[in-house]
Amino acid sequence: MLRKGDPIIIGITHLCNNPSEWIEPEKFIPERFDMASPMSLTPSGQKRNVFSFSPFLGGSRICLGMTFV
Repeated sequence: MLRKGDPIIIGITHLCNNPSEWIEPEKFIPERFDMASPMSLTPSGQKRNVFSFSPFLGGSRICLGMTFV
């Protein structure tokens, strides 16, 4: 159970290399971010979870590029 003030650690490295979300998670495959590519799906062929790649998360240090959307 989490209580107010408890620290929470999110392992970004593990999140972005989850083998149940990524095909060959240790390889650099730019096509996995192209929604028309079959590499954008999970190994089981399902749509990936939107939070399976979150290098910047949110808050004051959110990705600079998000301001241009």
